[in-house]
Amino acid sequence: MKIRDENICKAAIKVFMRYGIRRTTMNDIAAEAGLVRQTLYKIYPNKDAVLCAAIRFYSDQSLDAVKEGWKRAHSLADKLDVYFEHAICASFAIVRASPEAADMIGGYTPAGKAEIRRVQAQKAEAIAEILAPYGDRIRLAGLGVDDYADFIQHASIGLRDTANDEAHLRVLLASLKANILSLTGCGRLD
Repeated sequence: MKIRDENICKAAIKVFMRYGIRRTTMNDIAAEAGLVRQTLYKIYPNKDAVLCAAIRFYSDQSLDAVKEGWKRAHSLADKLDVYFEHAICASFAIVRASPEAADMIGGYTPAGKAEIRRVQAQKAEAIAEILAPYGDRIRLAGLGVDDYADFIQHASIGLRDTANDEAHLRVLLASLKANILSLTGCGRLD
């Protein structure tokens, strides 16, 4: 992604969180990015395109942080902690900081929702990679690695979206982690 596009995405995220997606205009995004509206329209044809780019940008940043953290993590337990911290807890904090952020996290428009599904599938693929060494154990439980990774992705998002507060979210994620470690035969929670 070009620096210009990154700046636009960062500006869009700020404005979406401030006003919500429905009330945000291309003018608002352009002003926050330090552009004139016509320049923004040359780069992105409409607000949906900016929304999708912002979702993709945020998700890519999150997934990059996860993969970087995984390089230093040695156990499945450590890798799950990294994933939950960067992919789930970080977005929980953002949603709680601005009630308008929930629209962006949920995608809001059909195009945004499709982009959310795409980035969630990418995260499920990443989870499947760390589960691959435990594939035999997962299959013994009657599951496929990809399906189990998809379940973990969806379950963790569901926990994020229904937790009462951050402490509650962390307890819920610890329970999910314990189940994953038990099923994969890792057993230890470290």
